[in-house]
Amino acid sequence: RKQAAFPSLSDVVSTWHQSSQAFLNDCREAWELHTYLVFLDVKGDRALLEQVLHQLRRLLHCTYRGLASALSRAQRWAEDALREFGDRGCRALLERRHTQ
Repeated sequence: RKQAAFPSLSDVVSTWHQSSQAFLNDCREAWELHTYLVFLDVKGDRALLEQVLHQLRRLLHCTYRGLASALSRAQRWAEDALREFGDRGCRALLERRHTQ
């Protein structure tokens, strides 16, 4: 019987590093999309709001109903975003998102 070969430690570490970096990038993307979503909601830009909701849903691999459920529990983060806007924070993020 042939035994399965185990990957080397360096291969495991490399795979872990790549996977963790992809996870962090997705988290950053989700945070940015949520922050932009709050901005668009306050601004009342329905067309862009729908585009961002679609992007967020795709990133999170969920239905619109699932996304609505998750967003209904995200009030604290929305309030944090509003405070940032009041302090003139996130300006670069909003400008970058708005031109994409």
